[in-house]
Amino acid sequence: VTLISPYPEPGQPSRTGVAWYTQGLARALAAAGAGVTVVAPGRPGAGAEEADGPVRVTRCFRRGGAGLVRAARAAEATGAPVTHVQHEAFLYGGPDSVPATLMALRRLRGPVVTMHQVVAPGTVDRDFTGMHRVGIPPTVARAGLATLQASISRLASRVIVHEDAFRRVLPGS
Repeated sequence: VTLISPYPEPGQPSRTGVAWYTQGLARALAAAGAGVTVVAPGRPGAGAEEADGPVRVTRCFRRGGAGLVRAARAAEATGAPVTHVQHEAFLYGGPDSVPATLMALRRLRGPVVTMHQVVAPGTVDRDFTGMHRVGIPPTVARAGLATLQASISRLASRVIVHEDAFRRVLPGS
């Protein structure tokens, strides 16, 4: 299994809960006998390859516009039959990274996607766009998020949403 996600840096606290979720998932899969590689964003001064026990971590892409496409290429290169993408709207680099999400999912064969941040489009208002530093009107952000979430659902072989309240937003998750 290849996971595409941020991953905690050795000895340092993570900036996102998704990294810790991924570490727990990767370790559990490895304990169950799976070979696990995590394709994670790189960090300055770090080597590209490291091990977290039986989990191989490849830090080989930068967050930003094309980051997730590079991650998808690296995931394909592992030869794993399953690629699992951890997703939050701006996890891989802000609004300019959103188009790469869809390009990366198109590139992968039947990816599984865990959506950690599902947004009911009707709740997007000025407070939401301000908090996420999205410099577009709320109506445009609403349409964009609705399109992104629906597109992910179409491109993924499976979508996992952990919060019961948000499964209604993504039928079939």
